[in-house]
Amino acid sequence: MTTMCTTPGHESRHRPEHQWICGGCVRDLEQNLAEVTFLFDNLTITLARQDVIGGDGGRKSAETSLVFKEHASEAMEVLSSTLTAAADDLSAQLGMQFPLNPARWLEASLDELAGWDQAGRLVDEIRHAVSNAFRAIDRPPEFLFAGPCRTEGCGTAMDANPGDMHVRCPNCEVEYSVAERRQWMVDAAAVRNVTKTQALSWVKLLMDREIPDGTWRSWRTRGRLHVRGVNGAGQELFGFGDVRDLAISWAARGKAA
Repeated sequence: MTTMCTTPGHESRHRPEHQWICGGCVRDLEQNLAEVTFLFDNLTITLARQDVIGGDGGRKSAETSLVFKEHASEAMEVLSSTLTAAADDLSAQLGMQFPLNPARWLEASLDELAGWDQAGRLVDEIRHAVSNAFRAIDRPPEFLFAGPCRTEGCGTAMDANPGDMHVRCPNCEVEYSVAERRQWMVDAAAVRNVTKTQALSWVKLLMDREIPDGTWRSWRTRGRLHVRGVNGAGQELFGFGDVRDLAISWAARGKAA
């Protein structure tokens, strides 16, 4: 009986007799699954950070939407579908159903996965999805996102230096008020459901407010912020409009004090 790893590219590595993948693949898979929450958080931040908030400027914010950067959106979809498919396959093999969060369930089921003859295929698929997600993350921290240029046919994403009052489109050179552009984005984003990390990042990115973790916990325990659903990684989702309103109220109390 051969005891070589079944993960593509690792066929020269020996594996334990009771597993179908080598010890290195088990460790790599454990690390990849542990990074999933980080990846989902940072992909959503990337989508918010760089992309155009669509819709006609004359419409109400409820009629606008965030137009996602194609490669980041695709990477998120591939990561989510790959993890769900892997959990589906393994749970069917084990004759059970996996809980809501496929990444955490797979991480807790590494021994069962490694002992299945399809382990090499799943390791390879997850590895590629995680690698693809890391490549899609693009979040320069030194600039403030000032939104898209509103000149017809342009739409170039604009970055401003901290403290700038105005920003000029690098493509068509039209100048905008940084405060006005960011307020428009805040209002447009209000209709979206986001994770805690995404919400806090958007508040910092668009509103220049750093919400302490204790304040967030207080909003949750006092029933001021409610869960509106979960995403593909099993993370809780909150209405950004709710977070925006709480952040405005919190900042106003701080100024009054």
